[in-house]
Amino acid sequence: MGRTVIVSFADIPNELVEKWLQHVREFDATNPGCYIVLHARTDRTSAEIIEILNGLEPSLDTITVTPTQREN
Repeated sequence: MGRTVIVSFADIPNELVEKWLQHVREFDATNPGCYIVLHARTDRTSAEIIEILNGLEPSLDTITVTPTQREN
């Protein structure tokens, strides 16, 4: 079976970020063999993003957050 790379862009309100990420996580967890990388541009801090990602079920094996600008 071949592979397909999908690039998706989602412009969603901050209050729906956790719900959308949970949706992606559930797809990932129920379809072994998928490799999903997410990139987000947000006004939230890295700590806030990590807190959201840590709240997903099932938990993520790896979380890497790379800030693109210095946080105050």
